Amino acid sequence: MEKIFDTGSVKINYYEGPPNGKPLLLLHGAIQRWQAFLPVIPLLSVHHHIYAPDFRGHGSSGWTPGQYSLSDDVEDIIRFLREVVAEPASILGWSMGADVAVPVALQAPELVSALILEDPPLASLQERNSIAEIYEAVFRAIRDAMSINGPDSDKRAALSKIDSTRDETQIRDWYKMFSVLDPTYFDFLTTGRKIASSQYRQLDQALPGIACPVLLIQGDPASGGFMSDELAEISLSLLPDGAHVKILGASHYVHADRPNRFSRAVNEFLGSI
Repeated sequence: MEKIFDTGSVKINYYEGPPNGKPLLLLHGAIQRWQAFLPVIPLLSVHHHIYAPDFRGHGSSGWTPGQYSLSDDVEDIIRFLREVVAEPASILGWSMGADVAVPVALQAPELVSALILEDPPLASLQERNSIAEIYEAVFRAIRDAMSINGPDSDKRAALSKIDSTRDETQIRDWYKMFSVLDPTYFDFLTTGRKIASSQYRQLDQALPGIACPVLLIQGDPASGGFMSDELAEISLSLLPDGAHVKILGASHYVHADRPNRFSRAVNEFLGSI
């Protein structure tokens, strides 16, 4: 069931599942929405009470032009945990969702019982700048496609050129997702301000301070996974209480590519703590 939580500065849309266990908060990636987790929500809901919000500017949440820094997202999620979940929760953060989950755990450790970081964009400063250039180009292409002054079919055709691996149904879903995204959100993504707002991507400054158990779920670099084997090894060595699973054949969209294997890893990890 979808619900609305008013933080006082923005209305956050979220999905809440049945109370089948302890709370598990799902945080989606940039330019996505909570529905990105639909491949795994039925598998995770068996053992957990699922909460899945849309970040501000995304999905059916409110728009706040000019206020899309990482600190804004972190503040929203901390308030959501305190006022909606109202008990310590596990957080599963995918991509940008992991960028938010880490500072939430550092700033409000009493609210976080465990972290699952799915193919997280953690990196050194040098790596972060290199990665930013790649993603900013993709975000600019999406922004330009959605800005075409013409019928929806023209916009979908332009989107299909950005990722030729997506079929027509996937392109339609992509278009639907971008249609509800605040267009000004791309200003943060294409200028690097969103990425620059996260000092938590620097591993040595962030991971050692996380007190709760952490599971790193790595995609397969050979299949388009973001996290390299070297980065996974370094990350694991910096975590006081860390575990690691690499899912072969999975791209950056680990949960969508291998939903059964992904859900089993999450359920087994949370069942062990």
